[in-house]
Amino acid sequence: METFQRLFRNAAFTYKIRFGAINWKAYILFTLITPVMQMFCFALLARYANGGNIDYWFIGNALVLTYMSSLFGMGTQFSNEREIGTLILIIASPESKIATFLPRTIMFTIEGCLNVIVGYAFGFLAFGFNISTGQFLSLLVLCFVASFVAAGFGVMISSLALLTRDLNLLLNVSSMVLLGLTGANFPLERLPQFLQFLPKILPLTRSIKISHYIMKGETLMSHSYLIFGEIFMGLLLMILGMLLFKFIEKKAIKKGTLDLI
Repeated sequence: METFQRLFRNAAFTYKIRFGAINWKAYILFTLITPVMQMFCFALLARYANGGNIDYWFIGNALVLTYMSSLFGMGTQFSNEREIGTLILIIASPESKIATFLPRTIMFTIEGCLNVIVGYAFGFLAFGFNISTGQFLSLLVLCFVASFVAAGFGVMISSLALLTRDLNLLLNVSSMVLLGLTGANFPLERLPQFLQFLPKILPLTRSIKISHYIMKGETLMSHSYLIFGEIFMGLLLMILGMLLFKFIEKKAIKKGTLDLI
């Protein structure tokens, strides 16, 4: 029990450091309002471009909101540590790097879920979606799964960030890939044949696909294989991210520098 309490304290403390310099109004604007406004924009564009009910596109874009916190939060953790000079201390420490960095995914997963829930609430108020209690609970479970896999993608990106100085380019390209190639804004069948494989290896694709099934009245467990596939994708991305960090760590120790460009 003490171990879990320590992990949660570590995650909460790291999260507070990220937003310690801003007040609660700026925090709400940055973490909630901005993502929701983006979701409204893309959902309306998708509706007018592709037709169909707005709820079909709105739910998919709500799930994509998880990348805002998980990708941009987790994706900058290693580079931020390097910039303030603490990454070299973490590498030199005998403490497990996995125990240091992976607990941080907890808070970003919670934040990602909060973004999705706020997005649902705005959508229900603005467009008057008519969904059952079962559908709402299924979407709630789905938002936790989507936040988890997005956090795994963030861990992967955070390791790749140590290989480049242009972190913003990497983060923005990754976010646009998720917006464009996961099925949130247009049917994946419209992709060229040579790009059909890409959505299958991207996070959030399965979550968005399940959300479409749920909005059609199907149950969550009838597509449980997609849920397990999404969870497996999240675990795989986290493992790959930490393995990449171990590789960078060894190179850094050998060369005496963290600038491996």
